[in-house]
Amino acid sequence: MAYLWNSIVLTRVFGDTCGDRETRVELTSRIVWLEERHAVIIDTPEQTTAKLPCLSARDVKTVIRYYARDTSWPSKRLTRREAERLIEAGISIAVVHQGKGNKPSSFSKPLGRLDGAYARQYAVDVIGQPEGSVIYFAVDYDAGADDVGDLIVEYFIGVKEAFEFAAGMTNHRVGVYGNGLVCQTLLDLGLVAHTWLSQSTGHHGHREFKASGRWSLFQNMPSELCGLDVDIDDLNPRLSEFGSFDRLENPLSPVWTAFRRGAFHELGPESFDEVAIQSSVVKRGGVGLHEGPGLEFQVKQLLIAGTIVRMVRIYGDWALVDLVGDGLIDGAVHRAFLMPTA
Repeated sequence: MAYLWNSIVLTRVFGDTCGDRETRVELTSRIVWLEERHAVIIDTPEQTTAKLPCLSARDVKTVIRYYARDTSWPSKRLTRREAERLIEAGISIAVVHQGKGNKPSSFSKPLGRLDGAYARQYAVDVIGQPEGSVIYFAVDYDAGADDVGDLIVEYFIGVKEAFEFAAGMTNHRVGVYGNGLVCQTLLDLGLVAHTWLSQSTGHHGHREFKASGRWSLFQNMPSELCGLDVDIDDLNPRLSEFGSFDRLENPLSPVWTAFRRGAFHELGPESFDEVAIQSSVVKRGGVGLHEGPGLEFQVKQLLIAGTIVRMVRIYGDWALVDLVGDGLIDGAVHRAFLMPTA
């Protein structure tokens, strides 16, 4: 069974023609080692909650999940509920912020400030990420020397400024995911505490930075585990940690906590923008009515396209809505899927 699984992964990743027999044997041996070793670290953009029994059985000890200020794939984002389930299963968590991050236009000092502020706020108010752990920020393309000097460094200066400005919040460290040149430059400048070297061996500075031994994590080629698309990551044998966490802090934001306890009435009007706007659901496939303002809250029901709701209050990107016209809040809908009707 193990050999069959490894053969499938090998074919999926490298195709039917990935070199001579010796190369294939070496690659297969590598995947066998990854499968059979203990304390497996994986990263995945997919929700893991339903797969936790399988992941535990495969000796997964850490799952790296995502924060994202701007993403078209909301399930990519770690939620408090998923974080709780991971820790209950004995699996620690690491996090990386990535919205787009795959092109030069994603990087500048102002964008670094925005992403840094969002990541810190989300870590504290929603997840309860403990002090001293790391938030990695992804540079998911092969940035060359010009982009690194002109854009990437400035972006991470912005992230640093956002972290320093967040007075009163727990103290988190900054990490980077990227090619060797990105990792080395930011480490040399003292802008990051940990580096996560991407799997792309042909990218700028990869071989040199890998050989330097200064990386914290090394990402291996994509594979599949427990029905999830994952990358398996190596911890530098010289290190004992890379910024993961195995507990969650409280309290969270007053709004989140109140919704969690079903105590919305405890919140004062200063927590929200008061509105009274009749709106219509404009998403073709319908939109979820959540128990509270965030993807970490369960979906109570599906509101089909054309459903009329009344936005009662606004909390960030979310509208607290009344479905029956009595002025009471029935749940929360993301405002992107609502359009005023009058």
